[in-house]
Amino acid sequence: MEFKQLSRRIHIGGTACFMLCAAVLLVIALRQAGAGWLLIFSLSGFSAVLVLLLVSVYVYAIFRGVVRSFDSVEHPLTTSPYYVLLYDASPFLGAVAGLFGSFGQASASQVVVTIATGALSTTFMVWIVGDPLLGLVENLLPDGRRARLHRLAAAHAEKNRLQQENIELLNRVIHAEQQNQAEWNRLLDPLAEQLVRAICRTEGPRQASAVRIGAQAWQIGGIACMKYLHHKVKGRLKDQDLFDPIPDWWDGIGSWRNSAALLLTE
Repeated sequence: MEFKQLSRRIHIGGTACFMLCAAVLLVIALRQAGAGWLLIFSLSGFSAVLVLLLVSVYVYAIFRGVVRSFDSVEHPLTTSPYYVLLYDASPFLGAVAGLFGSFGQASASQVVVTIATGALSTTFMVWIVGDPLLGLVENLLPDGRRARLHRLAAAHAEKNRLQQENIELLNRVIHAEQQNQAEWNRLLDPLAEQLVRAICRTEGPRQASAVRIGAQAWQIGGIACMKYLHHKVKGRLKDQDLFDPIPDWWDGIGSWRNSAALLLTE
């Protein structure tokens, strides 16, 4: 078994021990205050769902590697195997210390209280007090500060590199689009003139000519090119009160059928 997996299992067991000791102390305190078992079970029942949710999120964070994912260069002490074992097993060590401290006590409830108090106290001192202080000390040491500055500089450089790559990619896309539009203007201007004449005349093979032009636009650039050509034609006919027959004439060319309704609403 890998050390990381073993430490996670110990940590989960320690968390369960910590919660069990807290629940035991709460129940004993309520009993000493005169609360009945019915009230105790009612309180525990309503809080069980919330506790289960918090523990599930915490365990998920452990297994996803979120908890204690420190850099070993910045935190040489708190990432060492011995410290990790001490950190994960602190509830068990506190319970053992409480067990030794309970020798000589006659009452079983006092023994349980001593063991639970030892587990809670040790866990609090290690997880809440000692570990943050040690992490702060490691950040203040020269090696830790240099490693942290180096990591932040590397992250900043990587961020700038990604931003520069995105800018270059965007510029290439814009440049390609501009070249594509310029090529379309060169090819589509004569076709737009032919379509305008086909729409304006009242006799002759109007639709056949328009279909041929639409097929040419489809071959040049697909549906986007056909839309662009249609836009150019509408721009040239905007001052004339004429019905636009192009969406009907081009029905059946490529995927124009799916775009005709959209074009009629533009």
